[in-house]
Amino acid sequence: MAREMKDSGVEWIGEIPASWTTTRLKWHLHEINRLNNPVQTEEILSLTIESGVIPYAEKGNQGNKAKEDYSQYKIAYPNTLVVNSMNVIIGAVGVSQYYGCVSPVYYVFEAIKGTDLRYIYYLFTNTGFQKEMRKHAKGILEIRLRISSSDLLKRMIPNPNYAEQHRIAIFLDKRCAEIDSVIATTEKTIEEYKALKQSIITEAVTRGVRGKRPMKDSGVEWIGEIPEDWVCKPIKYVAVFQPSCDTSFLQKDSEITFTPMDCIKNGYFIQNTALYGAVTPSLTPFENGDIVIAKVTPCFENGNIAIMEELASGFGMGSSELFVYRPIAIITRYLFYWLQNDLFKQEACATMTGTGGLKRVSPYFAKHSEMTVPSKEEQICIVDYLNAKCAEIDRLIETKQHLLSELNSYKKSVIYEYVTGKKEV
Repeated sequence: MAREMKDSGVEWIGEIPASWTTTRLKWHLHEINRLNNPVQTEEILSLTIESGVIPYAEKGNQGNKAKEDYSQYKIAYPNTLVVNSMNVIIGAVGVSQYYGCVSPVYYVFEAIKGTDLRYIYYLFTNTGFQKEMRKHAKGILEIRLRISSSDLLKRMIPNPNYAEQHRIAIFLDKRCAEIDSVIATTEKTIEEYKALKQSIITEAVTRGVRGKRPMKDSGVEWIGEIPEDWVCKPIKYVAVFQPSCDTSFLQKDSEITFTPMDCIKNGYFIQNTALYGAVTPSLTPFENGDIVIAKVTPCFENGNIAIMEELASGFGMGSSELFVYRPIAIITRYLFYWLQNDLFKQEACATMTGTGGLKRVSPYFAKHSEMTVPSKEEQICIVDYLNAKCAEIDRLIETKQHLLSELNSYKKSVIYEYVTGKKEV
């Protein structure tokens, strides 16, 4: 029999069981604000949305660089809730299993007696609660919004008794682990499809698609052997690198294509527009038929590349972190595939320089590096083959990504339904 429900009086919560109450978060969490000064631990902890609280060493070369002065950190303890004040509204929260130190922009909370910390953690991962926190976050930029500890602790939450909190937490631990296992398997499959696509592209642009044939040394160590009737040429001989663009026909109010870095995707671009006079001239210009590719890590490795087609006014401007190629003696789509092959990308990455985690491919390499050049007829054959193969793999990836989206939505709905009492354990 369905249990009796009542209006919680809190918009994001909705109805709750008649036996539940609502209270402010401050009655459940107590902030621990202890500086690591004098230094008590050099074990730096990091917080990620995907993995929760982990040792910084396990994070890899991602995100901000750790500070060298350990005294600037806060202390975190096992069985405490670590919250990123600037990203909590998108789910940056985790239960720490470690003793260590965390960024000063993090909050560290311990559970007050009568509260199950895992239940509170699941409240924080709930989309409704995240939207509620966002209303009280402050900042100029969307990606840098910050909620204060006092504003956070004032938020209203559903309040079942401790025994039910504990049952909900145990249930969600198990159910979410099951969903996460399926998500992990799906993500692995997607990565396998992407790797297969990369290997097919690499094989086609370095060995061809006409089966076994006589081969020869390309003369380029990292390319290796190529079909004997192919040649290798520096890219600058088949395409103009960072070409100039004729803008004499444009007026200040002319509509052009405008593509910030996040508009350049894996093989396509998002068609945004802007007025020519409103776009800074320091950005990278391009015209219809040009190929643009990211030069910064990790965008370069992730294949942020596109052929610019159907541009507004035939002209566009994009991020200053883009390279542009204008094919002159090569089939455009063949060059497009060449720039995605693993051998080229690995060699390009070896030329990267930069500081602060943001590195760029050498412009000299991008312009002067060698590439394989089959006959025009064979370039067309390779392009036709890769168009079909890549489209087939992309369809499989899209299906898996759709499943991934459904799984994540299902997980969020499960959490919401149980932490607000819509469903009973």
